[in-house]
Amino acid sequence: MDNEDYLKNKQVVWEFAVSLSIMPEVLQAEFLKIFINKLPDEMKERHFDRFANFVYPEFRWKKTERWMEKRFISDMSRTPREVASMFLMYSKINTKMAPKIITLAQKTKDRLRKRIELGINLKKKKSKPTMIQEDSE
Repeated sequence: MDNEDYLKNKQVVWEFAVSLSIMPEVLQAEFLKIFINKLPDEMKERHFDRFANFVYPEFRWKKTERWMEKRFISDMSRTPREVASMFLMYSKINTKMAPKIITLAQKTKDRLRKRIELGINLKKKKSKPTMIQEDSE
């Protein structure tokens, strides 16, 4: 596809998206149902990940990763599936998000495992406050 065709198709997609966004919610749901049922399974998974990233902003995923890191740091024997299940239960997120959350937990645990292998201390030491004494002259 050359650049000119790409720009034409992009315009058509944009116009379709605008048209869909002003349709009643019932028709939007019907479109999504038909669209998803026509996709091959491997494309469904890729689109699901994209959709999850559009719906949940990046900062929310970072917050989720930090939450998971704390759980893994306290007990590295926990499995990613276990931590993902804990997260789904505590945050009351729909279980349809489980595959995305499990993948996130796997990446988080792998990142922590690599930090441990590099010898990076994962537990932050709380420094005791010290009083600064001024020298009297």
